[in-house]
Amino acid sequence: MRSIRAGFVFSAAVAVCFLATRPAFAQEAEVPAISTERPTVGDSPDLIPAGSFQMENGAGASLQRGSQMADLPESLIRFGLTSRLEARFATQNAMLALGSPGGADVESADTAASVKALIAGPNTRLPKSAVLSLSLPTGSRAITSGSYDPGLILIWTQAFPHTWFVNEVAGATLTTLNGARKAAWGPSVAFGRSVTPAVTAFGEYAPTIQTDSSVTHVIDGGIAITRGKLRQFDLRAGYMRDEQGDHTLLSVGYSLRRDHWLGDLFGWQRGISQTR
Repeated sequence: MRSIRAGFVFSAAVAVCFLATRPAFAQEAEVPAISTERPTVGDSPDLIPAGSFQMENGAGASLQRGSQMADLPESLIRFGLTSRLEARFATQNAMLALGSPGGADVESADTAASVKALIAGPNTRLPKSAVLSLSLPTGSRAITSGSYDPGLILIWTQAFPHTWFVNEVAGATLTTLNGARKAAWGPSVAFGRSVTPAVTAFGEYAPTIQTDSSVTHVIDGGIAITRGKLRQFDLRAGYMRDEQGDHTLLSVGYSLRRDHWLGDLFGWQRGISQTR
């Protein structure tokens, strides 16, 4: 419980500092709209602007007959280092098994550090971006891998007329289970459309394939709603089938970005502006 409490305190402290140091810019209307990794399973191909700081949060639930799981805060913290590179940190996530005889059983998941790099543009054979990650064994004893596990994600995107798009993701991870490291492949395809300048709808298929040939299937869909270009609300519903049976998936999230935040905080604003 102490590690879970520490994770929540860290996330809350970052959020407070984030809001307290909000800069005001007349050029805010010129910045690109927020783009997050939520609520799809596969990552977005976009990076955040250089000098920006973005925090993505949410809560999810997996509902099955006789078993309900919930998790929060699903926080991903992103730092825009340059126009082609960002650093990221996934904070500790609390996993709650609801309906237990003694009340909710709470465990904490491992954290992860990663970098995301821009590789190419859309509609090319090369991936638009890539994510290199490393999980950190900070979770509860019952669910931590107990090891530093690497992962690699490649993300393609195809833009079509009438604001339609398709994102293709190819991911591979090495995860330690019961002391043995096993590989898993996580491809996904998400198709969607910008219904309005502020609303994007999507549908997605995201299986996870283990080396023992077992497959977890996820089919989901949802919407992301931006407000003022720097905030996003998201909703997602879906279906998952794994070795334990069928699950109903639900999630809700809130994300926000602060442009030039790192520059103001550390005095980098002049240097960042000169590199644009």
